Amino acid sequence: MMRVEPFGRSGADPNERGLRILEDCPPDTVIAEFSGQLTPTATRHTIQVGPAQHLVVDPAVLQLVCHSCRPNVRFDVTERKLISVRAIRAADELTFFYPSTEWAMVAPFNCLCGEPECFHRIDGAKSIPRERLQSYWLAPHVRSQLA
Repeated sequence: MMRVEPFGRSGADPNERGLRILEDCPPDTVIAEFSGQLTPTATRHTIQVGPAQHLVVDPAVLQLVCHSCRPNVRFDVTERKLISVRAIRAADELTFFYPSTEWAMVAPFNCLCGEPECFHRIDGAKSIPRERLQSYWLAPHVRSQLA
């Protein structure tokens, strides 16, 4: 696993945590491998890995990877790897596009990522027009639901 560390994110919630990388990372690099406990029930901290399967990710520190509409990593739920999707500089926060794995979010939220391509409301892939999802890597179970 590449070196990462949790940190306190700035914002309204003083308990909100994120995860940052401690070394430069080129695109398409495996940052970490993960496993975890499968559960049929989604929570704010699980990742959907199949139509009715969610994973409590281990190592638990990977649960701190937050959302962005312009992500720098993806959770490959088939290979169980966290992979960079573009170059990441040391000290950058690791972010992924939640709808890339989540069909329907258990806790939808208003996105404040500030990216030009921001979706503003994150409620899972089911709520996003299919043409807007085309530029994102999507987990096989999400692609299947879209078909």
